[in-house]
Amino acid sequence: MAVWQKLAALLLITNGCAVLSQSDPACVTPTRKNGFCVSIERCRNIYIAENDPSSSNPVRVYIKKAVCLLSDEDSGVCCQPGEILPHPNSSLTIGHEPSPDVKLNWSMLLQTDFCAPVNLDLTEHIARGKVTRPFDYPWMVLLRYQTDDEFIDGCGGSLINNRYVLTAAHCVKTQGTLRL
Repeated sequence: MAVWQKLAALLLITNGCAVLSQSDPACVTPTRKNGFCVSIERCRNIYIAENDPSSSNPVRVYIKKAVCLLSDEDSGVCCQPGEILPHPNSSLTIGHEPSPDVKLNWSMLLQTDFCAPVNLDLTEHIARGKVTRPFDYPWMVLLRYQTDDEFIDGCGGSLINNRYVLTAAHCVKTQGTLRL
């Protein structure tokens, strides 16, 4: 009976390995960490480095060492689990569907006595290539960054209420301290 239990356990293990190998094969990265062999497009850090013309020679060597075999014909890269993106044809849902009865709360926007009147006809706000003066478009914002002894014009944005400016994420991404 013990032989049958061992055989059943071995069968379960091999079937489990077959299921794993049908998705992404396990591998070891050049830094000797466990990973999975995936297409380069699915490995975030390697894909970014591969497409960056300024990547250093050690990075290029790492990428070459990370190459692995996905199938008989296709090669991939050995990627750490935290860097793997989902398959392009898989669906990923984060959060929940918004409620259909969500309404815009106009009271959260700038009051018209502090700003130009709210006008949904956006054609009136286009400068048409002409020089504008300060306060012609009071909802527009110029983000200036202060370094040691100078100001740098960095990005633009829009006032969305009396406290917040909507701008692009890259406008405030920094590794150091930044004063706006």
